[in-house]
Amino acid sequence: MASTAIASPPAVSIRGWRHRLLAIVTLLFGTLLLTSCYVPNDFVAEIRLARTGDYALTYKGTLTWAPLYKDIREGKLSSSEIAEREKGIINDLKRDSSFKEITPLGSGTFRVRYETSGKFTGTQAVTFVRRNSALLTVEIKPDGTVHIWCSQDPKLRDPTQLESLGLRTQGRLRVVTDLPVLKHNAFKVSDGPASYPAFKVYDWSINSVRTPKPLLIGQLFNPTSLPQE
Repeated sequence: MASTAIASPPAVSIRGWRHRLLAIVTLLFGTLLLTSCYVPNDFVAEIRLARTGDYALTYKGTLTWAPLYKDIREGKLSSSEIAEREKGIINDLKRDSSFKEITPLGSGTFRVRYETSGKFTGTQAVTFVRRNSALLTVEIKPDGTVHIWCSQDPKLRDPTQLESLGLRTQGRLRVVTDLPVLKHNAFKVSDGPASYPAFKVYDWSINSVRTPKPLLIGQLFNPTSLPQE
């Protein structure tokens, strides 16, 4: 019986495969980046934190739901579909009673007012908008330090993704605290109100998606005073 030759697959260099794999990963990752993210803009945010552990967090500004913005921009939705999507987003945000105002402005953008307060007693985190879409975070670490930072949604860290959508982010963040501050990158530091001489005011201005992300680390608790988990 005559043997049948099996044709060898065409040779592909390792470099070629790497380029193809990178292209596929980039395409998939870029798509995922736009599937679930809020973009803040025109905002004023303030965090107050005292040595006692008492805190307050407020945010006044706009939030744009990037997937809806993208679909509207590309003409994929009818007016009724846009209204239905907006209603779903509003209902989702309203699950958090700290949202005191949610007003649709069109193009997937909402004007919001968010206010929350409480008291830290141990390792804990407070986030806005929520943990899986954190734009503002106040977190107590096991060593008793408190870490405050402001960032883009973790699903949209690459600023080129925002720029490609035509979205921008601008605003101001203020942290008012009497804690010993170990590290910060505030643009400006000033004294607090005369009636609270121990407090300092840390200010940041966010002018673009490429502005360095605000960060402040302070010592809130002695590690030995934290409850053991």
